[in-house]
Amino acid sequence: MVGGFFLLDCETRDEAVAIADECPAAEWSTIEVRPLGPCFIEAD
Repeated sequence: MVGGFFLLDCETRDEAVAIADECPAAEWSTIEVRPLGPCFIEAD
């Protein structure tokens, strides 16, 4: 089994779901849409 992920920058969950719906892998696998919290990295 091979797995992977995509990170999408979307304004709404509905927008992310619409993009995920167009993924070719959606025809033969499961697509899961999850929110991702902000990541803050301090510059030196």
